Amino acid sequence: MSPKIVDKEQKRRSIVYAALKVFASKGYKATRTIDIAEAAGIGKGTIYEYFRSKEELIEAIFESLFLDYQERLEELAGGDLPPVEAILASFRQMMAEADEYADLVPVFFELWTAKDLNEKLGFDRQMSEWFERFARAYQTLIIKGQKSGQIDPEIDGEALGRTLVSAIDGIILHYCLFQPPKSFFQRQQKELERMVRSVLVTSENS
Repeated sequence: MSPKIVDKEQKRRSIVYAALKVFASKGYKATRTIDIAEAAGIGKGTIYEYFRSKEELIEAIFESLFLDYQERLEELAGGDLPPVEAILASFRQMMAEADEYADLVPVFFELWTAKDLNEKLGFDRQMSEWFERFARAYQTLIIKGQKSGQIDPEIDGEALGRTLVSAIDGIILHYCLFQPPKSFFQRQQKELERMVRSVLVTSENS
């Protein structure tokens, strides 16, 4: 019988996914490695083949989440969509997945408010770096649109890029924390798109 071939990247992803579910259910501090192993259907020792600690696991979860968003936004920035449409498409992508990560929001706050964990994980620094990358991707799209005459040249791309990140983060966070009706969340998304389009588009292109 041939030995079973293990897809290490797939195994790693399955552990990260199991950890996400357990952290969301039990909280970071209350979660034990054995809880994650049981959720992943593997032995505790197998987890240590991929992650040395819970800290590495939580870092992998947030890195996976934010890098996925970042990569898709950067793909849009370098793609063929008109810059304004690319910005709006990024809103739709991120908001479409809000439900999937809603249960993880309390874990964010647990890490953020626990000084020892925050410092150990460098959480403030990592979040700041991630949001800065998002803002730069939006700035790239704004400048691209300004060069092509599709976006108002008077707009401060750096400031608006950061503002867009803040707006999206705020709407998604509000939805995850207070759970308004999904229909209202969708209305917020439509209004944000309408407002951003009206701000970005030059009068010649409106």
